[in-house]
Parts: sequence; structure tokens; C-alpha cells
Amino acid sequence: MFKNTGSKNNWIDLKLVGVKTNRAAIGARIKLTLRSANGDARTIYKHVTSGGSFGGSPLQQHIGLGKATRIESIEIWWPTSGTRQLFHDVGVNQFIEITEFAKTYSRLKRQAVKLKLA
Repeated sequence: MFKNTGSKNNWIDLKLVGVKTNRAAIGARIKLTLRSANGDARTIYKHVTSGGSFGGSPLQQHIGLGKATRIESIEIWWPTSGTRQLFHDVGVNQFIEITEFAKTYSRLKRQAVKLKLA
């Protein structure tokens, strides 16, 4: 039996909601600029696609950040409106929702689920 004990890596989960662009944000592009504790910078690019088999490409974007301790910026490009949104100093290890044209993002609350082993 495999026991996944997790890791000490950081993450961010983004739910994008289109207004002029389709509600599922298909076609939206995401750019994350990260900073690690030792000062190293890194950039991650993601593209929201129409999904895939068995969760291979979900609409909600769960993005691994590795050892990065800070998200310097999140930039979203919306395909239909051609607009860009930019958010600075976003915390790691959280679920957030970004709506097209909004000036701020919303933090989503998610409950932890404990699984019982038989």
C-alpha cells in the first residue's frame, strides 16, 4: 500500500471566472512570478484548456510552486476581452477565485477531508 505523506512544497489553486470571455475561462493565460527564500526568481506559465481525460487538464488550475515562498505577481490575460489583470504579493498555499475585470481576487475556503483507512 502506498502512503502519500505529502511534501513541503508550496502551491496555489486558481479558479478563473470569465465575464466577457467564456465563464470557464478557456483560453485564458496565466503568468506567475515567484520568489524563493534565497531570493531566486522563477516564472511559471499556464494556459486554461477545455479539460482532459481523468482530470488530466482541469479547468481549475492547481499550480505547484516548489520551494517558492512568495508569489510576486499573478498576471491573467483574457482572450475575448483582450484585457490583463495583475495582482501583486499573493500568498502561497491557498485557493483563490479571479473574475474577469475585477480589481481584487477572492480567497476560497476549502474544508480538509480526512480519509479513514480500513
